[in-house]
Amino acid sequence: MADDGQGTTIAFASSGFIGEFIDVGGPNYTRDSYETSHMGTTVAKTFNPVDLYDPGEGEFEIAYDPDKTPPITGANEVVTITDPIPTGMTVGAKRQCLAHVTSFSINRAMGARMTATIGLKFSGVVTHTAAS
Repeated sequence: MADDGQGTTIAFASSGFIGEFIDVGGPNYTRDSYETSHMGTTVAKTFNPVDLYDPGEGEFEIAYDPDKTPPITGANEVVTITDPIPTGMTVGAKRQCLAHVTSFSINRAMGARMTATIGLKFSGVVTHTAAS
């Protein structure tokens, strides 16, 4: 198992947008439920899960190159997040999903590199490939 996030990457298949990623967050999965309680239910409400899950959103901090245009107006594209390579393995685990950019906020600091925070909305099934 990897012991830190160093080496995590994210790639946009269509736009080719890339940055030096400082912090990778997401996808953040959620799954709703519906109530099944009825007049005969006693003590506590009961629930069942819905069939579909929401792959959620992600937020990423990157070292930003002002000469690169973020795909803020782009459609969904395949986004691949690759985790660091665990000891004894040759490839890190991957999560792949369609996503589109929902926000792009440039952060500037005097005497420091330019960074940006980029938000993504994931769409559809997230596929997982184990480290090997």
